[in-house]
Amino acid sequence: MASSTPVCSLCELRSITLPSMTWYITCDTGLCSECQEHNSSSKRTRNHNTVPVKDYQQLPIDILKISENCDKHNEKFTKIIVNWGYVTTFAENIYHTNNQTHCVTCYSLLDGKVQWTFDNICVLKEPRCISVDNNGNVFVVGKASNNVVVLSADGKQHKEILKASDDLLSPYTLDCNGSY
Repeated sequence: MASSTPVCSLCELRSITLPSMTWYITCDTGLCSECQEHNSSSKRTRNHNTVPVKDYQQLPIDILKISENCDKHNEKFTKIIVNWGYVTTFAENIYHTNNQTHCVTCYSLLDGKVQWTFDNICVLKEPRCISVDNNGNVFVVGKASNNVVVLSADGKQHKEILKASDDLLSPYTLDCNGSY
C-alpha cells in the first residue's frame, strides 16, 4: 500500500475518485465512508476485519511488503492487526493482547485458529505485556486495571496476583521465567 491515501476500490470501479477511510484487512482493499457503510451492512462482509486507513498506513514498510500467500500451500494468510498489542509464543500457541478490546487471545500456531479469548473488563483493562511460564500459564499486565493477572493454559481460569494495593501503578511490562 502506498503512503498516500488510497482511492476507494468500489468508487474507482465507477470512475469516482474518493479517498479510502477504512482498510478491509480480509479483502486487502480500502473503502470510502459511504461504501464502508454499505459494506458493513452486507451479510457477506459485515464481519470482515477493518482498521482506519491512517492506522494501516503507519505499519512499517517491511510489514506491508510481507506476502499475503503461503508459498507452500498456495493459500492466502490471515492478517492480524493488533493496535498496541503484545505478542508471545509458547509450545504450539501464539498469544496476543489487545488494549482496545481489553482481551487476551490464544491462537494455534499450526492453523491460526482461535483457541480461546479472555475477555473480562472487570478483571483486566488495557492489557499490555504478556508472558507464558513453562506450564503454559499466561501472565498479563493490566495498565488501566493496575494489576498482573495469570490465566490458566486453557484461558478458563484467572487469578489477580498483583494489584494497585500492592503499589502497582500503570504497569507496562513483565517477564516470566520458570513456572508459577
